[in-house]
Amino acid sequence: TMDREKFVSFGDAVIIEGDISATQAGYASAGEDGELVLTHAPEGDNSEWMLLSAFEEPDQMCQPIHIGENLRLVHMGRDKRLHYDGKRLSVWSYPDGTGDADDNWTLLTGTGANAGVEWENDQPFVLRHCRTGVYISGSADVVDVCTQAKQARRFSLASIL
Repeated sequence: TMDREKFVSFGDAVIIEGDISATQAGYASAGEDGELVLTHAPEGDNSEWMLLSAFEEPDQMCQPIHIGENLRLVHMGRDKRLHYDGKRLSVWSYPDGTGDADDNWTLLTGTGANAGVEWENDQPFVLRHCRTGVYISGSADVVDVCTQAKQARRFSLASIL
């Protein structure tokens, strides 16, 4: 359970979970080769993500995030972004640590809708890539992308740090 505020804000550090099976949650982490993976237990800063304003959009630090807004997820342990270049989903940055527009994701409800309301910390969500429109998907501990919201992987926040 979360003992922080009800709403999620830009600048929050979070641990994200998704279902590996009907009885097992997995935690979004960076794999050995920079891929996004779901691990069976949180792995310290390897499972921590900071929620930032989307690349080339105004800085909204400390402002509540609304369902339907664009954002970036920055991996705390590697200082790299959740990135999709049209071929590969990865935890990535340029050598100088910066990113680009392929780091931008739209936050949607667990059913893929754009509700326009503030994101509540217990609300399931899906992520749609801004440029390509694909959703993060996959099954078991495999993370992939798909083109239809109904096949998107639902995530939730395990905690706000």
